[in-house]
Amino acid sequence: MEKLTREIRELSQTNAELVSLGEFLTSQTYLMNKKAAQIFILDLRDYVEALEIVTNLVPAADSQQQEPRKINSLLTREYELIKLIQRDFQRLLKAQGEKLNLFDLNAEQITHIMEQLEQLHILNQFLLQDNLVFQTMISTHETTGGNIRVGKKKSFWQRLLNRK
Repeated sequence: MEKLTREIRELSQTNAELVSLGEFLTSQTYLMNKKAAQIFILDLRDYVEALEIVTNLVPAADSQQQEPRKINSLLTREYELIKLIQRDFQRLLKAQGEKLNLFDLNAEQITHIMEQLEQLHILNQFLLQDNLVFQTMISTHETTGGNIRVGKKKSFWQRLLNRK
């Protein structure tokens, strides 16, 4: 129980840092004006908000984070913590069954949280992948065009001759 509380507290802390980063990135107009960056930032904010289903159990202090380079390390740590928390919940459910009462939640509510965590785990993986492109955009200041291609790629000759 103590280990689970510590893991949830750490998850709450990393989530608070991601909340701060999301707010900071949203205030950066040069990023929000670009479609690919905007989609990533809004997805990150949605993920952070959805993770509150667990982080509200053991809240953390507010945090100020304004270094976009830390997104990868924060998401990676959350990935690991989500797996640990899922395993701890599963172990407690197996040991205590329907009698489980944890953080004023019954076994059914814990099972629901575990299902949500599995979905958030998948979303975390997608964000980790998208973060690579986002970090490249930030480092190269490649924010023009949004890095989103719609339609078919033109062949070399079509681009050269500027024809369809």
